[in-house]
Amino acid sequence: MPMEEWMKGYAHCIVNHGGNDIDDLLYDLDHDKSLMQTNIVRFTLAVGVSSQLLMLKRLHEDGLLIDAALGNKARKARKGKP
Repeated sequence: MPMEEWMKGYAHCIVNHGGNDIDDLLYDLDHDKSLMQTNIVRFTLAVGVSSQLLMLKRLHEDGLLIDAALGNKARKARKGKP
């Protein structure tokens, strides 16, 4: 499952990716069928990222997320920044 365009605003919320590019991890998970046997650490990171994106997608589908850009503006307003 590649990261959809609307999700990119939430990329800073994705944790435990080991400093790896999120799209690279997802690509490896989808295309390298032996990843679990050949690189268990990368596999574990990729599965964790994939599950976070699935949760994000479900929240979005249920209308439980605010627009990422609006969220950033709200955070800045709370901190007193323009």
